[in-house]
Amino acid sequence: MPTVEEVNDVAPALQASRSGPRKAAVRGERLMPEPFYVGSAQNTLVMFAISSEGEFAPELRNGCRRLGRFILPPFQRPPVWSREQQIKLIESVWLELPIGVFIYNACAALSDTPEGECDQWLVDGQQRITALLEYVHDAFPVFGYRYSEVSERDVRAFMMKAFPCVELKNQLPGPLKDIYERLAYGGTPHEASLLDRSESASEATPNEDA
Repeated sequence: MPTVEEVNDVAPALQASRSGPRKAAVRGERLMPEPFYVGSAQNTLVMFAISSEGEFAPELRNGCRRLGRFILPPFQRPPVWSREQQIKLIESVWLELPIGVFIYNACAALSDTPEGECDQWLVDGQQRITALLEYVHDAFPVFGYRYSEVSERDVRAFMMKAFPCVELKNQLPGPLKDIYERLAYGGTPHEASLLDRSESASEATPNEDA
């Protein structure tokens, strides 16, 4: 890993090679916008994400829905994952594969005040947390077993699976909706034809690095 001194030595050269000479008036100034949200990454577990209640249980406001310990804001879409998608996620938990990051908001203000309107809002992760909750309530089996049928050792391993999050500290719904829309609509869905082509290529040319 490079030292701070090495980074400081290389950064000016990289900057010059990418954009050429810069005006002296803007050297050292930040040209890109500052982050518009306040938050921090947390090393949480599946156990935290699917616990039934948080520290507080705020009352539901118009258009909001409850999902375990979290509140789904009015702009969140309904659950859309198929059962197959839910099973794939749970399989990933058992196989110790990464299952991504969820994002929720925790206001410092009391939840029954206008400043606390967005407390416990789940901004990203509804589909995954819904799948986890339905699985632990025996809605479907995975690898031939429902959750109530696995051993205590299996239960501990499942609950201790890493499921990191980003905890936001916004007191207004606008920035949270902006984050949601950037995450929910910023990608490009996979086309079935491309997926089939990828599977055919992997079968024809085994990946030696896998």
